[in-house]
Amino acid sequence: MAAAIPSVGQDTDPRLVAIGRAAFERNCTDCHDADRSLSKQKTGAGWLATVRRMAAMDGADIPSSDVTAIAEYLTSRNGIGQPGEAELDGSATASMMIGSGASYSGTLAPVWRGGNDNLENPNFFPDAWLTVDWQSEGRLRGRATACTSCHSNESGREGFTLEVVEAYVALDLLGDRPCATRDPRCGVQFTSELRAGRLMVPFGGYASAHPGVQKAVTLPLVFNMGQQVERVNSRPPVLPMPYADEGALVHTVMRFRECVTTLDLYGVNGLQGGGPGVQFTPSRSYTDNNSDLAFGSRATIGNDCLQVGGSWMSGRMQDEGANPLSFHLTGIDTTLRVLDDQIRLHCEYAIRRNDSNFPIRQIAYGTVTELDVLLCEDPNFRFLCRYDTLEHRDFNGGAGIRRFTWGFSSNVIAGSRLMVNHEHWRFSEARPDTDVLAIRWVATF
Repeated sequence: MAAAIPSVGQDTDPRLVAIGRAAFERNCTDCHDADRSLSKQKTGAGWLATVRRMAAMDGADIPSSDVTAIAEYLTSRNGIGQPGEAELDGSATASMMIGSGASYSGTLAPVWRGGNDNLENPNFFPDAWLTVDWQSEGRLRGRATACTSCHSNESGREGFTLEVVEAYVALDLLGDRPCATRDPRCGVQFTSELRAGRLMVPFGGYASAHPGVQKAVTLPLVFNMGQQVERVNSRPPVLPMPYADEGALVHTVMRFRECVTTLDLYGVNGLQGGGPGVQFTPSRSYTDNNSDLAFGSRATIGNDCLQVGGSWMSGRMQDEGANPLSFHLTGIDTTLRVLDDQIRLHCEYAIRRNDSNFPIRQIAYGTVTELDVLLCEDPNFRFLCRYDTLEHRDFNGGAGIRRFTWGFSSNVIAGSRLMVNHEHWRFSEARPDTDVLAIRWVATF
């Protein structure tokens, strides 16, 4: 059954508005500032399409029972009567142009990195993400996301191309069947869905790698892709994000009072490798290139203040007919939020062990400690500092990187966000320290 379209203005249900406000403050301010939503105007149908789209994003974990209430709350604040009475943003326009079951969203997040002559992909990079969502009247939905890619030179071309990071169909495993655990009055809410297709595999606290939810300009070293110092590019991260692969995944969320538990179980094509070890370029292939599935899981538990997560993935990475080579990845992460997210502390550890055709296995591991502090609420102005590491052990011996990042971010035009970071890289090998200036502007529509 399709959710009812929220009404506008004085026709809104005060009880539902109160529930929606609490749900909005609980669920919708983790990925972006509240001002971004509260400053826009849409019809009730437009808000419902937007909340549905946000609830379907990886890591959102918004219970289906809260969707209509959140849309009702937003409509009561900034609802408009009919399309055309005020300027609509992309999601509301999409509901009219594509149809009631489909909407689109996008994020423009161009990056500039400089200050050193030895950077991987230096200077300007037009980071952009575009997502199309489809919701049926029943239990099926679909999603396709593409982003700009710096891997064009791998096919002999220059410049930037689009790369598909996800394209899947999802089935609500509970549907509209009566289920006591889905009744919010009992305090327990339970949802589960099956996804199949090309997926962003959930591993670690930065699994989506979407620029709209990142606090710093670049990803941590253990997940960094395309934004390293060129001289250490031969020593890859634990797992470059986003890691997209073909397979199937079951995503389950259980909410009991203020506690939320998530569990992802998946099987995908897996990493590829040979020679010295793992090779991430062929691992991104759109087709399977070995007959052995990789399996993994990610689980989180927490509330508005504290969340703890764990990740695991294992499989074989050799081409068919080659000597068996296995890989194993493990990670643990925790996030602490204090004073309604005015202070956020994230700590993470991740390690990859994989076989090699050489006598010594490859091992890559590292840590992340990231502090994000709200300095001023209006205008929103935040301070960030991060200390992260990456260590390698293989047939060439050992090598390590230490990086300290600090900077500021602030809302600018129309709710967009500007981030300015300074990065200081230090190497265990006989290499000079490297300083990098990184700037990113993020605008979501």
